[in-house]
Amino acid sequence: MSMNLTRRDIMRGMIGGAVSLALSPASLAQIGPPPGVVSLWANENPYGPSPRALKQAAQALQNGAYYPSSIQSDLLKAIAGKYRLSMDNLFVSSGSNEGLQAAMVAFGKRGKVVLPELTYSDHLDYSKRMGVDLVPVPLNDDMSIDLDGMAAAVDETVSMVYVCNPNNPTGMTLDGDRLRDFCRMVGKKAVVLVDEAYNELTDEPEYTSMVDLVREGENVLVMRTFSKIFGMAGLRVDGNDFLAVHAVTQWAAERARQGFGPTLIEHVTYRGAAHSTSDDPSRYRPKDDYERWPLGDPIERLKDHLIHLGEWSEERHAALAKEMDEHVVASWKEAVTFGTLTEPPRLDPDLMFEDVFKEMPEHLKKQAAELKAELEQARK
Repeated sequence: MSMNLTRRDIMRGMIGGAVSLALSPASLAQIGPPPGVVSLWANENPYGPSPRALKQAAQALQNGAYYPSSIQSDLLKAIAGKYRLSMDNLFVSSGSNEGLQAAMVAFGKRGKVVLPELTYSDHLDYSKRMGVDLVPVPLNDDMSIDLDGMAAAVDETVSMVYVCNPNNPTGMTLDGDRLRDFCRMVGKKAVVLVDEAYNELTDEPEYTSMVDLVREGENVLVMRTFSKIFGMAGLRVDGNDFLAVHAVTQWAAERARQGFGPTLIEHVTYRGAAHSTSDDPSRYRPKDDYERWPLGDPIERLKDHLIHLGEWSEERHAALAKEMDEHVVASWKEAVTFGTLTEPPRLDPDLMFEDVFKEMPEHLKKQAAELKAELEQARK
């Protein structure tokens, strides 16, 4: 029996098999609560995303084969425009939990974290496993957050203060101006992380939010999410740079240590130049790929982050860049002394891949033969 399969047949089979394995009816039935039940503990929006969002998502799936670099940039620009922020004020993470965990661990390495005794805790459990020292402050008798008690707990050993507003699980909302005064006062000693996952559910979202303090340059970090009122708890936005990769890698490693298995991490990469003299990335990537980093040059972002932490400086960075440039030039000069394809002592095409392959691939045999013929012709 013979089978003549076309590429279309193979792709149809691969896609059909993947969908049947990943999205079986039994699997889909397990997503969300049973019919007629609203799951209160997760605070998910039972109405789901808006029809316009679903329409846009369906259109976006048609381009699912491509990395979402421009989409990330467009999203950041849209958020910046809505809240009158600059791009430097923003970062995106795969769910606000990832951002919360990254912030807690980063600042937790520099000092203690003060927080309400009863509040949202998923990122706190993770932070404790990562060695962060938490300082819980009891709630007031009416279950509201005790801002005075938290302010009193902030001393030189504290690097961050965490406030969830509205608080989870109590649902109580702090007065906007009262929280602003708290942030301005405490922000002189430690960064204030305000988790606003439920901001849109308050009577006065803009008054309750601390985004205006970010615009003013106060020492405040505000977290927002598409998971609650926008009904997108099952959708994720990826904002990859060195800092995000570091945070998610730490998270994945800790997840594996806890016995939850491996994690697939997708890295969107950008190219600033060719890999080698024979590589022309403009043939398969946009010519302005270097300008498409959603948050700017990741090396510059990493440098600025380290300087902010007091671990680096512009002078040390300039010195390192100069040292690396000199090292590259010296290495190149040393390499060419062993010969090149055009200058003596010339490399022998028959020995170029010696000890590289156990069995030389046919296409490399062909290329080596063509190169040998060209060199022999050049010598005549």
